[in-house]
Amino acid sequence: MSESRSELRRRWRGIIEQQQLSGQGAAEFARGQGICIYQFYRWRSRLGAVPSPAGFVEIKSPSIKSPSDPSGTRVPMIEVCLRGHRRLRVRRGFDPVLLADLLRTLEGMS
Repeated sequence: MSESRSELRRRWRGIIEQQQLSGQGAAEFARGQGICIYQFYRWRSRLGAVPSPAGFVEIKSPSIKSPSDPSGTRVPMIEVCLRGHRRLRVRRGFDPVLLADLLRTLEGMS
């Protein structure tokens, strides 16, 4: 027996809520759940769900002793926390295009 309309709507509301709570983008979540992304978007639109806005992450710029700096001078860095408890530390003067490519690669490995 197939689901009634109300059961189907309830199930999709739950799926959409899970995606929003997961912190994952819609495509990544759908892929992980084996859901067709177009079906996900259609139901999200049909139910009037608002996509979760990209969240802001607090960035702290601590002065960390740089292992490559033999003088032990404290160097300001940004630490990017990735999934899987990985961290990426970036110093002033980094190449933003290279960083974006690196982040896409590392996040794709999770």
